[in-house]
Amino acid sequence: MKIGTFEFLGNKIIFRIQKRICETPEELLASEIFKAVIRRGIDELRKRNSLLLGVFNQPEVSDKEIETLLKTFEFLTKMPGKLVKNVVPGSEILLRDPELFNDFVEFLYNYWRSFDRFVLCDSTGDDLDQRVPNIQFHDRAHHAFDSQRLS
Repeated sequence: MKIGTFEFLGNKIIFRIQKRICETPEELLASEIFKAVIRRGIDELRKRNSLLLGVFNQPEVSDKEIETLLKTFEFLTKMPGKLVKNVVPGSEILLRDPELFNDFVEFLYNYWRSFDRFVLCDSTGDDLDQRVPNIQFHDRAHHAFDSQRLS
């Protein structure tokens, strides 16, 4: 799903969004940024020769296996892992060792948290400022400040 653009700059991720942000788990899991972070996280594990790659049953992870992982995540938001194995072909390999899978997911989460994340919103003419409380607060505070300064 294309929401906006993003780029990695060292340990920073800069998002540029114009129309909207991901609002549901499905949108987040389908987003390009989510896929990019997953791929980078797996690359980091590969560089470390990490045992967490055992979740895939092999150190080299193919694009097909990453797609299976993403599909597994999608269904895990809707049903227990023991049922996902019946719905997503290949997920039985990922989910065969729940502790290893949990450690892998925790690594991905911490990997994501290791980045400084910046969101640049261009909401000119859009209603994004009505849906994102921080932007709305900023606009009100700025207006209040200007009113006080001009008085």
